[in-house]
Amino acid sequence: MPKSRIKEDLMTGINAFFSQDASAGLSKTHYMELYTCVYNFCTNTADNQDTLAAGSRGSMASAASELYLCLRHFLENHMANLLSGMKDLLAEDLLLHYTQCWETYRLRIHVLDGICGYLNRHWIKREVEEGHRDIFDIYHTGLYAWVCGMFCPLSVQLTEAALSLIARERHGETVKNIHLVPLLVRCMVEIGSIKSFDRDADTQGTEQCHLYFYRRYFELYFIAETQQFYNLECADFLFHNPVSRYVRRVEQRIQEEKKRVNLYLHPSTEIPLIECCEKIMISRYIEQLRLEFQALLQKTSSNDVTEELRRIYQIVVRVPKHIKLFTDLLEEQVIQEGNAEIEKQDADVSPITYVQALLRVYKRFSTTIAEAFLNNGAFAASLDKACKQFVNDNAVTRAAPTHQSKSPELLARYCDVILRKGPKSSEDDDIEDMLNEVMIIFAYVEDKDVFQKFYANMLARRLVAGLLTNDDAEAAMISKLKQACGFEYTSKLQRMFQDMDLSKSLNEGFREWNTRDEEKSNGVDFSILVLSSGCWPYQISVQEFIVPTELQNPIQRFTQFYTTQHSGRKLIWMHSLSRGELVTNCFSMRYTLQTSTFQMGVLLQFNDQLSWTVTQLMESTGISQDVLIQVIRSLIKAKLLVVDDTDDSIELETTVNLSSVYHNRKVVVNINLPTKGQLTKAEQEKTHCNIDEDRRVLIQAAIVRIVKTRRTIKHHQLVAEVLEFFSSQFHPDVHTIKKCIDILIEKEYLERSETEKDTYNYLA
Repeated sequence: MPKSRIKEDLMTGINAFFSQDASAGLSKTHYMELYTCVYNFCTNTADNQDTLAAGSRGSMASAASELYLCLRHFLENHMANLLSGMKDLLAEDLLLHYTQCWETYRLRIHVLDGICGYLNRHWIKREVEEGHRDIFDIYHTGLYAWVCGMFCPLSVQLTEAALSLIARERHGETVKNIHLVPLLVRCMVEIGSIKSFDRDADTQGTEQCHLYFYRRYFELYFIAETQQFYNLECADFLFHNPVSRYVRRVEQRIQEEKKRVNLYLHPSTEIPLIECCEKIMISRYIEQLRLEFQALLQKTSSNDVTEELRRIYQIVVRVPKHIKLFTDLLEEQVIQEGNAEIEKQDADVSPITYVQALLRVYKRFSTTIAEAFLNNGAFAASLDKACKQFVNDNAVTRAAPTHQSKSPELLARYCDVILRKGPKSSEDDDIEDMLNEVMIIFAYVEDKDVFQKFYANMLARRLVAGLLTNDDAEAAMISKLKQACGFEYTSKLQRMFQDMDLSKSLNEGFREWNTRDEEKSNGVDFSILVLSSGCWPYQISVQEFIVPTELQNPIQRFTQFYTTQHSGRKLIWMHSLSRGELVTNCFSMRYTLQTSTFQMGVLLQFNDQLSWTVTQLMESTGISQDVLIQVIRSLIKAKLLVVDDTDDSIELETTVNLSSVYHNRKVVVNINLPTKGQLTKAEQEKTHCNIDEDRRVLIQAAIVRIVKTRRTIKHHQLVAEVLEFFSSQFHPDVHTIKKCIDILIEKEYLERSETEKDTYNYLA
């Protein structure tokens, strides 16, 4: 069949297919007929009889080129006909007709692309590979024709119509034809698949090229329209409504815009759209949000307040650059409430009251951070920073001579209260919770060495006096401290417990050894605690005390036993820490008195006579005057001794008598309630002095270590490194560091440089 006839049949069939009703399809038979026409036209060389076999390829190329140009011309004419049918349509009607035509046309060029499959696979493919950028496969040729003949002439009207539908929906109107927007969007995205339509976009990557029409003709205008809409709405809404309602409005609008992207727009629009909303709704009104946030923080915590704070947080956190404004507000509020809570306390505040006041502030805001700010790290860091400030610097600490050392001291005393055995000892579960709370405050304490010293002193008293509430609780506390500060921090505390365990074994061995010679054992139930000299917070000194005759034999026996077990060791008896029990036979009833060793020494003197002067008791017991008077006062308070004088003062000439009418409802009476049961002011001052001495030694050691490593170092750098080195333990005073440097220069550990006076050199 001649090529002209084939071409005529082909174009007649294609024209009929494009002109038929939109719902009509193409039968399989008709499809194959048209496909065969394309094939025959491209391969028919009957009209070129003079062409040699070797030139048949050139004839096929010429036929394919002719067919391609004919198809392109047909599509261009088809676009002109479609466009002429829309010239009288406006707005929504135009958009509706456009999308209907597009859906029909899109399906038809897909079919046409299949009909021209032979043309695509051979001639068009070769042309594209050879770099002809104006040649496309038939499907993309159809898209190109649509862009030039339909989209570009109508793009402005189409975009305005789509934006009008979206604007009506934003105003709350139910829009019947809102589904036309995603149809237009899909059209723009699909026509963007034409390669090299826009050469600039083609150089920016596949995604940029693919979305060229969508971004240039729709997204750009959509974002501008969004900005204009929310500029007006936010200003008006905030003028007529409180900030709390505005926050809810922002949440609602952002969710609506996200939903709009999911339903109507391309997913890539979400980022610029939400950024636009955040800039207008949040950043522009950040000061109003900040003031509302501050007011809510100042209110008492409640579910409503927490909910409002959470709403503000959830919109502000969208713009990370504004977070610091709100974390600073939180920090200021925590410090303010922390100081106010402490100022409510008395000047001589108890450890329990003080620590619980700190915990109240911490718990309130930690709960707020968990529930309202979803444990955001920036807000948690602000809470930590604020707590660290008011824990170490508040009305109580400022009133104390030692300032920053007051909080760790009170915290250690609080631990002593909850771990000391007493009538109101806490349950095991309560103790564990309280210890966890202690560690919360401990983390904010700067001078952790002060806590360690006071805790060691009080732990020693509990161990020696047998006042541990729970061994497991004590071990748990030491474990928590070890985890927080390292092994060295708790090494002496752990050694105390080891001494207690060793003392139990030693007592068992002594009893077994003592029973072998019952004649030398006078029947006194005797046990001891052997304490290592370097681990316990006691000064080793020989105390003035004449051991009563009744106790001399057990002491001598134990000394003999201990020297056989450990040669080369020396025992120093600390009678002021000892205690015992006396059984009375001089009253109307038989009582068991629990006493200190000094009380026992005084009471045993009354076995010889019933009246003693203070001077005589000093000579017979060897106890110093001040301590003896305290002991006598405690026995008078217990009504075991009486004095002739009605005056409260006790002088050396005062006569002390054994009471003849003593009576107590209890059979076992504890009179070991010395006035120094807790740390006295003098002992506290002594502890602080010991802390200062230990710090000076540590600072000197650190200076030597740093200078030895550097060999040469500037003064300011040395001070900075020393401060950094001890930051986790305590904050050294800069003046103290300078004094330690001067001491080390005198001891010739380092020297000042001759050329630079602010530089130190290490001396080997």
